[in-house]
Amino acid sequence: MVSQLPKVGQNLRRLRNGLGLSLDEASKLTGVSKAMLGQIERGESSPTISTLWKISSGLKVNFISLLDNNQNELVLVKKGEIEVVDEENGHMRVYPIFPFDSKHGIDVFLVELDAGYEHISEAHKNVLEEMVLVIKGRLTIKV
Repeated sequence: MVSQLPKVGQNLRRLRNGLGLSLDEASKLTGVSKAMLGQIERGESSPTISTLWKISSGLKVNFISLLDNNQNELVLVKKGEIEVVDEENGHMRVYPIFPFDSKHGIDVFLVELDAGYEHISEAHKNVLEEMVLVIKGRLTIKV
């Protein structure tokens, strides 16, 4: 059977290789057999939506990335390779991880603040949603 979704196989192979996974490792992560993953990659099998969800969940990739015709490559971003923007006499460092993407309406920054340092930000004039993830330490936010 020829896949009705020809890009799925190509995208799956690209994503799996980008993550450095063998078919066997991908099978263990996704719960989809190694044989089925191989058939999907070769375009010999058309996966069900359920199978695609298992794959995207197991590989921790966006579901759409399996269907999308866009051939964006996965890129490993290392903090040491990003040009840091020092702010406020070096007490705050901003690392632009992903520049603004108008298609998805998102940009991602890693911000480091020195211990005990207080940063006050102006209110945003445009509608904006911010998500903050504290990796280390403690953060107090006042709105």
